[in-house]
Amino acid sequence: APLLLVAFAPGGAGMAEWEASMVLESWIVVAMGLFCAMALRSATAAVLVTFGFYALGRTAAYLLGAATFGSGLGHNEFANDATSGAMALIAAIMPRLDLFGQSRWLVVGPGGGWGLPELLLQTAIYVPLLLLATIRDLRVRTF
Repeated sequence: APLLLVAFAPGGAGMAEWEASMVLESWIVVAMGLFCAMALRSATAAVLVTFGFYALGRTAAYLLGAATFGSGLGHNEFANDATSGAMALIAAIMPRLDLFGQSRWLVVGPGGGWGLPELLLQTAIYVPLLLLATIRDLRVRTF
């Protein structure tokens, strides 16, 4: 990592925003992993659900773009509208993990598009929500 800093010399503000966004992203994923570990009886299922959550959150932009610009099913308007609507619903519920850790911040610096305030808001919504769901699940569970 020190050689990369010397070789590419990213801006300090962009590097700080990138690092902060990666910490916020990890908080969301850890909260989801904790919820799955407590709510599901199988450790394997908890790991797979958390990985699926992370993969879906990371690929949200690609899936939303594919659904918006056509599903590739030809001229079937119903299928296009259904996939677009389903992906819009998923994107509205899931955290947009693809907006965390943007490499653009390392090259250009902070600014433009989603920034740290939006990511802080997203983290402030999802982490307490997942922790409250975990606490509630533990309270109602009978061991």
